[in-house]
Amino acid sequence: MLIKLTNAAEPFVGKDLLINSIQVLSVFEADVGDKTVTVIYGASKDSWQVQESLDDVLEAFKML
Repeated sequence: MLIKLTNAAEPFVGKDLLINSIQVLSVFEADVGDKTVTVIYGASKDSWQVQESLDDVLEAFKML
């Protein structure tokens, strides 16, 4: 299933991001510069930074 989140990585800040939840291996918060983002690592060794909090991302997974 796809989860719709908001990109936090330059140059795509604020743009929609769809992530296949089946491919997600780990999710955690990290400080990047002067902001805190949620980082998602996938099975393909890709990673994404999103603006939603860790709790919001975990809640999105629960809705699947």
